[in-house]
Amino acid sequence: MLHRFEEFDNLFLDEIDRYLIEGWRNKRLTTGNKNATIKRLVGVLRSVLSKAEEWGFLKHHPLTGMRKLSEDRGRTPRTLSEEDRGKLLKAPADRDSKLADERRSANRWREELSTKATADRSPALMHDMS
Repeated sequence: MLHRFEEFDNLFLDEIDRYLIEGWRNKRLTTGNKNATIKRLVGVLRSVLSKAEEWGFLKHHPLTGMRKLSEDRGRTPRTLSEEDRGKLLKAPADRDSKLADERRSANRWREELSTKATADRSPALMHDMS
């Protein structure tokens, strides 16, 4: 993540201002980054600078008043095909069925183990123990 902010490597915190960030943001826009990506990165910067202000390294937050980019709302939401919808609705039942089968198998194994252990105990050994 830090390589995305390499433009700020040699700067002190108090040298970062809104205009520098806006220039960085505009450069990213022209290189093809989506608004959502840039908003996420600016959010990281905003958090770091907020913490620096809280800890007293900055007197004021340099991004105060900076307008946020608008979201691209041109995308249409993805809808599930009937096949995908069927798979989605069937998945929990399949999982439950598999878990139930595994539980039954484990219970059978424990029952067989218990039956075998009981059969292995001979009356003569039981008599010797008392």
